[in-house]
Amino acid sequence: MSEAMDSIDVTKKGAALAAAEAGRFDALPIYKPEIECASREDIRALQLEKLKETVAYAYERVPYYRQKLDEMGVAPSDIQTLEDVRKLPFTDKAVLRETFPFGLFAVPLDDIRELHSSSGTTGKPVVVGYTDDDMDMWSECIARLVQMAGVVPGDIAQCLPSFVVDSMKAALPILGRRLQGFDSGDALLTAPETRSSSPVRILRDESGQSALRGLYPCGEGAGYAGGILSAAADGMRCAEKIWEVYS
Repeated sequence: MSEAMDSIDVTKKGAALAAAEAGRFDALPIYKPEIECASREDIRALQLEKLKETVAYAYERVPYYRQKLDEMGVAPSDIQTLEDVRKLPFTDKAVLRETFPFGLFAVPLDDIRELHSSSGTTGKPVVVGYTDDDMDMWSECIARLVQMAGVVPGDIAQCLPSFVVDSMKAALPILGRRLQGFDSGDALLTAPETRSSSPVRILRDESGQSALRGLYPCGEGAGYAGGILSAAADGMRCAEKIWEVYS
């Protein structure tokens, strides 16, 4: 093995990719080796254990799933192999909208620590609640992902236009004087997209049209988006609907 390959430091930006390109898969960072490097048999055993637990938990605590499983003639005890996942009902966004807002929650609202919601560009928003355990699980999933990709702490200013960075540098100390801790080095800034800029929605049907046929309300101004990205996505949906009519 060459000296150059021996010197790979996967904690540095880009090093994980360099290690992979050099064939040094043994040098790639692994967040939890006892799980990620477990044997296929151990992984399947853990998957089956978690599947059984999840089905029983959902059946006991979520009326929607209890009704669906009863209608399909499936009991939690019927889940004995991983292949038995085929016996379970699908869950997609239509289900989330059907049970809006909290119909799929398995715990009381008092146990929810965070509520996340989509902007509802296609109808009802999709609402998801997270407990402390959920947040711990997601943080571990993200930790595994970013460590495998070789992500390291860095300056995100390069991701933003200079005028945005300059504005934030000027504004944060001012906000810090009004809200103590706002400009702390430990503070976490978030920038969610919401529909607060357009609280009124122009209704549209499944064809994407309003009651005035030929009018396709879309994007932020029509109440179907909360920012640039969601407006662009909604515009694409409307373009597809128009294409279906006129193609």
